Amino acid sequence: MYWYILIFSILICLPGIIFSSISESKMSQSSKNNQGDRVGPFSIILVLLLVVSVLSAAGAYFVLKMNMLDPFLSSLLKGNFDKNEFFYILFLSVSLGILVACINMFYYYFVLKRQVGNVVYSKINQLYANVGILTRVFFGGVVEEIIFRWVGMSFLIWLGSLVVGDINTYIIWGSILIMSFLFALAHLPGATEVLGGKISIPVQVYAIGMNVVVGIACGWAFWEVGILASIIIHMLFHLLWYPVQRYVSSKDMIVNTYNN
Repeated sequence: MYWYILIFSILICLPGIIFSSISESKMSQSSKNNQGDRVGPFSIILVLLLVVSVLSAAGAYFVLKMNMLDPFLSSLLKGNFDKNEFFYILFLSVSLGILVACINMFYYYFVLKRQVGNVVYSKINQLYANVGILTRVFFGGVVEEIIFRWVGMSFLIWLGSLVVGDINTYIIWGSILIMSFLFALAHLPGATEVLGGKISIPVQVYAIGMNVVVGIACGWAFWEVGILASIIIHMLFHLLWYPVQRYVSSKDMIVNTYNN
């Protein structure tokens, strides 16, 4: 079963690795600060694939060690499809995905936008546009969930069980919160680079706070239902936000053009 799980976790990460490498290469080539330090997408793919493979191997070990492989995925890897379990996962994931997307959009447009001003707000929007929806959905939605939930949470739960001798509610929620916070911190370097090496308190609050919300939702779903649930939540978060971003950005562009 270990090898099936390992191969599965690497394969589902491949699209995200490819899309992320392409967008990262394009951003590197278009950056005026990196004219002499361009990296091709193939090199990035190899590095990411190596990192993801090593982490997936560790994740597969800890998931099996802690008996955290959900029944649906276990049956699916054996060639069986549990329709009832699938629809339960889908219902839970879609509900949480809609919830976290709505919380994020409310804070982004009604709080952050008013706090940071048009210049910073435009730079943040440009960052999302440069990354692209495919990278956000497949790298953010899949690769990040493998890293932070599949690997990170299962490792922390294993580590906690060694300390206290058992798995309890404190260990579960401790691992969810710790990985949610680390997940949020991992998004700060990109924002810092785009905003000129310094980000304001409102941007920090948004970047950390909203990613912690997503992390908690995905972490709880991972523990309760399995990795597929956390992946669907994260992917849906981006898929629901993307058309709203496109609409609001085009509307802002029209308003700015008219005002100028």
